[in-house]
Amino acid sequence: MRQNTPTSEQVVRRKPAQTVAMRGPVHSFNHDGMLVSRRRASRRAVPWHGLALVFVTVLLFKAAMHVNFGADGYQARVDDLAAGGAVQQVGAWLLTPDFATVWLSSTMQAFAR
Repeated sequence: MRQNTPTSEQVVRRKPAQTVAMRGPVHSFNHDGMLVSRRRASRRAVPWHGLALVFVTVLLFKAAMHVNFGADGYQARVDDLAAGGAVQQVGAWLLTPDFATVWLSSTMQAFAR
């Protein structure tokens, strides 16, 4: 019995032509009709805008909870989380009041009055 062994052409995984073409130059026409080729804009490896949005959202959430529960109540809830399991301890570490949280909560309290 003869087994089908793949040839070297079958083993090599080739990217589709569309993927290769997407990395090529961008062609456009100038105001006077001349064809201009430019490099395609590269994408960032890390989505900094999204990460900054998540960071600011978490910070505002922490400050709103700090305003709602008060400093002592918020610290008591964080201590309760710290006494829990591993996931709860990570949550307690993230929710520990820092300078930015306390400053934002005092600013939010001033606007709430």
